[in-house]
Parts: sequence; structure tokens; C-alpha cells
Amino acid sequence: MSTRHFIILLVFLSVFMSYLMRGINLPFVGPNAGNMNMYSQIARNYIRFGYRAPINSPSPVLETKPLLYLHHPPLTSILISVFFRFFGENYSSARLSQIIPSLFSAILAGIIGSKLWGKTAGFFGTVVYTLLPSSSVFGRISGLESFTVFWILLSAVFLIDFRQTARNRSLAVASVCLIFGTWTDWPVAYFAGLAGLFFILEKRTRAGFLIWSSAAAAGLIFLVYTVIMAGSLSDLISAIISRSGGRLLTLPYWLVKWLVILAVRAGVYFGPVIMAVFFVFLLKYFSFKSDWKMKFTTLIGGFAVINILLYPEGSFSHPYWIFYLGPFIALSTAYTLLRLYNSRQVLAVSLVLTLSLIWAGRVEGWKTREIEANLWRWKLASSSHSVLTPYESVAVNSEALIDGDILAYSFGHASTIVPDTASARNGFSHYLYSCRDCVSDSELVKNLSRYTYSVFTAGEGTVYVFDLASDPIPFIQASPPLSPVSPLPIQRPSLLKYYYSRFLMLTEAPQL
Repeated sequence: MSTRHFIILLVFLSVFMSYLMRGINLPFVGPNAGNMNMYSQIARNYIRFGYRAPINSPSPVLETKPLLYLHHPPLTSILISVFFRFFGENYSSARLSQIIPSLFSAILAGIIGSKLWGKTAGFFGTVVYTLLPSSSVFGRISGLESFTVFWILLSAVFLIDFRQTARNRSLAVASVCLIFGTWTDWPVAYFAGLAGLFFILEKRTRAGFLIWSSAAAAGLIFLVYTVIMAGSLSDLISAIISRSGGRLLTLPYWLVKWLVILAVRAGVYFGPVIMAVFFVFLLKYFSFKSDWKMKFTTLIGGFAVINILLYPEGSFSHPYWIFYLGPFIALSTAYTLLRLYNSRQVLAVSLVLTLSLIWAGRVEGWKTREIEANLWRWKLASSSHSVLTPYESVAVNSEALIDGDILAYSFGHASTIVPDTASARNGFSHYLYSCRDCVSDSELVKNLSRYTYSVFTAGEGTVYVFDLASDPIPFIQASPPLSPVSPLPIQRPSLLKYYYSRFLMLTEAPQL
């Protein structure tokens, strides 16, 4: 790699790192915050109670029958707990545990490109990976995705080395990576399945079976562990069914809506310019009859496609699932840019990179504002916490504006959704009733005349914390109108926000 390429690479990595670090200290709010709060809470409990079980409860005392989270293997929360031990328990530590694997994944994408097609391809591999908005937007989420991709790319580096050199040491290291990867999340097992098949077709049967057995053994160990801890696999099976079917399959024209939302997300989170180059790769360079290098590259995208096809509901509801396609998009685009570069079409390559950098910056700004626009939810939870006893369990209304995961992780309050006040009185001392248009809420009007309460307003919402410990006052129909809250001024949404809302309404997707 030339000095010029090295300097350019450092610039792109620096920009990528600045994107990853953006908002690192912000509370976990907004879209995709649920996983961040949950995995951080499990990590906190690993430190409190030891590493025997992934406990998803805010209680500071080990319960007789704690709530366990066994839908996914535990390695991500274990990693977060390690960062908590070294850097203290805070939002930035949790995010940092995934930011570092994301940064290494960008470097690994370059190493893979270099091993397959040369140093210039490696340069483009890393640069394109850093330009994918998905790499930074979802790469800093303290969930499963970035750590999973890290293990897949690391194992891919050693599998390529084994294919090129036949060194058993490389195969052994790759197998260890697949074991740790399978203990991180299930998509690694899909990659291992494809990689094993690749080597069997390459007449390296023993290597293929070793790859299969490594991932299978790791998965089996987790399943046995799940049975020991939970008594059965019923909860895991229910989770698989809900992510495979769920609400999506009940929607009219669900297949069209699913494909449309995936296509739009690809354009947004990979960028329209990079997607255009990717389609050039598919139409002009890709072929299953190509050499082993092209086939191996397909494995890096194949596991992501399998994950999407197996779980339509999951990929429809969670935009970060498209993150798994990032390495394949980056490597395919890198190969196409390499061909352009070797054809002396430097201007075209520069234009692709420049436009993609601008797009990445725009998407980054949008996603940052999206998080900041939801900080009021955390503020509402914080205000409610001020009048509750420590670690008190509370009832919340069905249309609550305060997410239960925020109450649990940030403030130590387990919450239960109840249909009405009568249900809230069954076992709870406080009822958190949050709403936007509170003035027209009939149940709220009734409660205001019967219970003592505290009221807090932040951003778009208001929360009433009703004290249910005392006996209610008989309801008088002629209750005075609500006075504590004045309606928010009506603001006309921008044209972009209008069409965004219309798109979500037509596709019935929870988010883009």
C-alpha cells in the first residue's frame, strides 16, 4: 500500500471513528434502545450475581426465580460486563464494547480484500466499509450485531489463509473464532454451515466437517445450558416462531411490504451510490462459476441472507438486521472499484467515495437527531423515579410513552403494563400514566379526581404518577377539566417527515 493510500485510509478510519463515538454518552433511548438497555442490564447482573445466568431484572437482590434471557447466547453481555469492570458502568462503556469490534471489523474487511485481490482491494474494502451508514449507525449499538460480524470476519481471514496455505493452525484458529462467534449469536452458525460446505466442495472434507462440528458443538453447549437453566427450550422456540412469523405474515400483501422495506433500508443504510456499484458487481463480475475467491466472498453475504429469510418478522421489525449484509456489500463494491481503478477510471472511483461520504454524513446526522429527539422519554422516566421508592415495581398504561426498559436499566424499576387503574391497584403502589393528548383521556380525568398524584412534562409527553396506596375517593362525574397540562403547539411537519410517515403507514413497518 502506497503512502498516499495509507494516509487516505487513516482519514476515512478517523471519520468512521468519529461517527461511532457520536452520542456515546447519551442514554439508551429511541429506536433500537430496548436491546441496549436489556443487554446492559444483564451485564450489570453478571457483576452483581456472577456469570452463572443471564438475569434480566433490575432487582439488586438475587430473586428466587429471576427472569432469564436465553433467546441468544450470552457472550455479548459478558463482554459489556468486562467493559463495565474496566471503565465503570455507564452508557459510554456499553457502547464502547461494540464500537471497538466495529472498528476492527472495518480493518478485517480490508485484510480480507487484500488476501483475495491484493492490497489495493484491501484499501477499498476498509474505505467502503467505513462509508456504509449501517457500519456506524448500527455498529455502536450495544447489542449483538457488531460483535457477531467481528467473529465472522476474523474467522474468514483465517479460513482464507487456510485455503491459500493449507496451514492447519489457521483452520484451528478459525474454528475457535466460530465457537466464540456462535456463543455470541446464531448467524455465526449459518456462516459456519456455508463455510463447511465450501471446503467440502473444494475437496477438503475434513476441514469442512471440523468447521461444522465447531459451530455445532458450541450451539449444542448453549442449548444444553438453556435446558439446565430454564428447564426446557420452550421460551427459545417461542422466540424463534415470533421472529419467523409474527405480525408481518398477518398483513395484507406482506411479501411486497417486506421486500419494499428491505430494499429501502438497503438504499438508506448502504447508500444509493454504493448500491449502484454493488449492482454493477452483480451484473458484470459475479458468477458462481468464478474462482474460489468469488465463491468465498458469497459466504460472507450468504449468512446474512439466510438470517433474513429465516426470520421475516425480525428483519421487518428491526432495521439493524441489514447490518449483517454490510461486509458483503463492502467487499463486492471494493472489487468493482478495484476494476475501475485498474482501468484508470480514478475520477469515477473518487466520485463514488465522495458522494458516499456525503451520504453517510447525512444519515449519521438524521440518526443522531432521532436519538436526541427521544431524550424526553428518559427525562420523563427520571422525573417519575424521583417520587418512587428505590427498586419499586410500578404499573404503566398500555399506551405508555416511557419504555419499560428505560425504567428498568436506568432507574431500577420493573414495570408491568396494565389495562386500567383497577388492575394497577392489584399489587402496585404507583401507577405511571403517560400520554400525549392528555386532555381528551377519559380514564385520566377520572383518576385525577380520585387519587393523589405528581405530574411531570417533558418534550412531547406528560406522565402522571398516581399514588395507589391510599383508598380512592369516589368518582364524581362532574370532574373539573384537566388543568396541569397545556396542549403543545401544532407544528406542521416538513415534506420529508410527511412522506416518511406516509411510507411507514403504507408498509406498516415500525421504523425504517
